[in-house]
Amino acid sequence: MLTRIFSTLVLAPIAVAAVWIGRPYFEFVMILVCSIGIFEWFRLFKDQHLNLILFLVGLFYIVSPFLIIVWIYNLESVGPKLVLWILFVIWATDTGAYFIGKLLRGPKLAPNISPNKTWSGAVGGCLLALLVSMIMKPYLSVEFDLIGATGFTIIISIFGQFGDLLESWAKRMFAVKDTGNIIPGHGGVLDRIDALLLAAPVAAFLIVCFMV
Repeated sequence: MLTRIFSTLVLAPIAVAAVWIGRPYFEFVMILVCSIGIFEWFRLFKDQHLNLILFLVGLFYIVSPFLIIVWIYNLESVGPKLVLWILFVIWATDTGAYFIGKLLRGPKLAPNISPNKTWSGAVGGCLLALLVSMIMKPYLSVEFDLIGATGFTIIISIFGQFGDLLESWAKRMFAVKDTGNIIPGHGGVLDRIDALLLAAPVAAFLIVCFMV
């Protein structure tokens, strides 16, 4: 657990700094993380002899969220703040789900896919994400009112957890524990960004519908 916390404390400030500093550092970090994710996906497939269509679907699933994040980032005036909001919602959800799930335990969320995840953790992740969003909202200068911000947060949090489950399902299909070992306590890059891969397109959809 300590290794996991230390890795988060190192990686999160790097991501925040890249968003805050902007070009070209933000794009460089996006390209670097995406490239490592593609490499991990290719390595998983290399010895599995699975079909090309599944590989290409996975490739699209990895690459498109990064393009979407860059698009959100480039939205006039509010783009970087929206990216930070999405990242903090994902991180808060992951943190809340992990610690509250460990504390309260209870019924399993999807025992056949990820035996360690619980309903208490899923709810706890959403609640912590809401708390973080309410703290951040005065500094975001976005057009969402309180109801809109709450809805945005809950939807992103839920879909982020679905993204986590989807990657857990993929790892079971490949019969691996982690997608890699580059991040101590977390495994691979895909293990760390699994929630963002699904949450980013959903966030873009909400932004297009309610802001752009």
